[in-house]
Amino acid sequence: MKATATKPTPIISEAEEALGISVVPHDEWVKWRKAWGAFKARVWKQLRQAERSGDKQAIIGAATTAVGLYDNGARLPMTIREVFWKNGMRTAENPDLFWPILIDLWDGYDWTAAHGLFWQNCLVNLMDAHKPCSGHAYLTDASGGFYADLPDVVTVYRGCARQHVNGIAWTTDIATAGFFAARGNTAADDAVIATGTILKSDPKFYFASQERDEFEIVCRPEIVKIEPQKPEMLEAYMEARQKMVKNQWHAMVAEAEAAKNEEAAS
Repeated sequence: MKATATKPTPIISEAEEALGISVVPHDEWVKWRKAWGAFKARVWKQLRQAERSGDKQAIIGAATTAVGLYDNGARLPMTIREVFWKNGMRTAENPDLFWPILIDLWDGYDWTAAHGLFWQNCLVNLMDAHKPCSGHAYLTDASGGFYADLPDVVTVYRGCARQHVNGIAWTTDIATAGFFAARGNTAADDAVIATGTILKSDPKFYFASQERDEFEIVCRPEIVKIEPQKPEMLEAYMEARQKMVKNQWHAMVAEAEAAKNEEAAS
């Protein structure tokens, strides 16, 4: 079976379908899992081969492809453990490899403050090892433009459960912070918005990202206040973020349609 085979079609009854339950025959599921595992093994093998060759672009491409095969919550640990901690740490220590891989993968990470901040702290140690260098020289045009327009002193916000205020993912947009405070957090989690400040020139300002329109700053700012959020405020932030995403989607569709019509007319 080819490693690129799709998942087997579930066999479900009408009752199961109504309940959203899907059942895959065990033997088909085992075959698919084996094929998927074999495919992932080949991708990691390609990375190891690229590392031996020393081809920077091949290493970056293979690393981002391999880590991208995993769920968002597992990608940061996989990046650190299987990319940066392997190859004699040469990938982690080379800024022309470290920053492009990290920045390319960053927007696919979720829950970076999980596991008691263990993996985040590992990443901070790796980034700090590059001081005074940062990732700014390796940003895309969108993120580079966002970074260039920032003031010398940047005010940032982080929306999260109170126990996670020391995370490194911040934003310059308070509505975006409110969205993250609301996402996955309940009153029991003590959802808060933390406000911080950081100099644009501070070595703890690692890089900026505007790839997901989240106005994100990866940094360790000085936290100046932490404000608990009421349920109605969290709901308002969620609605504002959803409205912004919806408007962006409509704008993208309109732009695509306009380009299509222009091409048809030419």
